[in-house]
Amino acid sequence: MTLIIALKGKITDESEVVGAVVASDTQVTSHTKDSMLKIFQLGELPILVGGSGSASLSRHLISELEQSSQSYQRMLGRKMTCYDFDNFVNLKVEPFLREKFSSHADVVENSGQQLILSFSDVSDVRLYVVQSDGVPMRVDHDPGYCCIGIGNTTGGMLLINQFFNPRSNLINLTKLASYIIYQVSKVTPSVGGSIQTKLNFGGKIINPKMDFDLEYAQLRSDTMKKVWALLDKENVPFEREFNKALGKKEFRSLVRKMQEA
Repeated sequence: MTLIIALKGKITDESEVVGAVVASDTQVTSHTKDSMLKIFQLGELPILVGGSGSASLSRHLISELEQSSQSYQRMLGRKMTCYDFDNFVNLKVEPFLREKFSSHADVVENSGQQLILSFSDVSDVRLYVVQSDGVPMRVDHDPGYCCIGIGNTTGGMLLINQFFNPRSNLINLTKLASYIIYQVSKVTPSVGGSIQTKLNFGGKIINPKMDFDLEYAQLRSDTMKKVWALLDKENVPFEREFNKALGKKEFRSLVRKMQEA
């Protein structure tokens, strides 16, 4: 089992160009401490694919998708664009995945097989999620993120409650993704291990050096516990400050003050 999160956002605070963060846990099962990578680049193309459920089926599907994407790229004879990628998904990926998911229906159902696909060119990004029917659904336009895997419901609710903003820069979204995976791992034993993160923007894939992810996630977790503890105790002065911060969209400032306290 696994949890994979994809988030669309701005590359930097100053830029209006967008990219994507794709992050996952690396734990193999809830019974071992073994780890494995769960997000893969398709050759040299700016395409990332992550799979939850059966690891062997995911690897098989990703290997086939890599060969198909390279053939499609050679047919184009130029750099693939988002428009090309949409056509590739509709004409090649969807028929292939529908057939494979159907022929492996038992494995798909028992393992909760799903896929995330991410692509970027110099101007835009695409995110697709593939559920049990094998049909890729585009999700980058609304709401701009997706979760797959055993913790997807919890992860999705945390993303909503943690004020996911597609205008946030990719580094902040990387921190957010790490925090979500960390939090889900606390309540779902089959999610865990280190966090694998890849950035997809401008037609390239970046492996960020984010050694502080877990430390940041722990800090954010502790801060949110303080917030809820104060609200549960009906701390009237804090509740007033909390509501005021939300009304003025100054929640981050309030959180920073609590972290420094």
